[in-house]
Amino acid sequence: MTSLQTAFSSESGRTYQLDRLIGKGGFGEVYLATPTPRDGLPEQVCIKITDRLSSWLREAYFAELLFREPRALRVFDRFAEVENGRARYCIALEYAADGDLSVWLEKNGPQSERFVRREIAAILQPLDILHRGQALHRD
Repeated sequence: MTSLQTAFSSESGRTYQLDRLIGKGGFGEVYLATPTPRDGLPEQVCIKITDRLSSWLREAYFAELLFREPRALRVFDRFAEVENGRARYCIALEYAADGDLSVWLEKNGPQSERFVRREIAAILQPLDILHRGQALHRD
């Protein structure tokens, strides 16, 4: 999708060096990126890039709904770029260094029922917020 090695946010004034592609999906592409200047951001973030405005608006809406939720990845920046008449829409968010649940389970092994119940209960609040906001997320 992208041939550029950087993404620039006119919203925050940051440049994101796109270090490597880490995923592709229904939204678009996801890159591990280095923000400059950092100004309190982690050393590396994820940049989700799409050429579809509707996907970008939906993701930005999810981010707004979950802004205060400690179990949700933090969104740092949302911006659009236009290059040669083509728009690309970007979201900079927290990099989940530990991977998804399957990676975590592979590393940590099976957990007690008590632990699992507590973790399930903890994610119900963010899911409730999404549902009350009429959001449907397939992940």
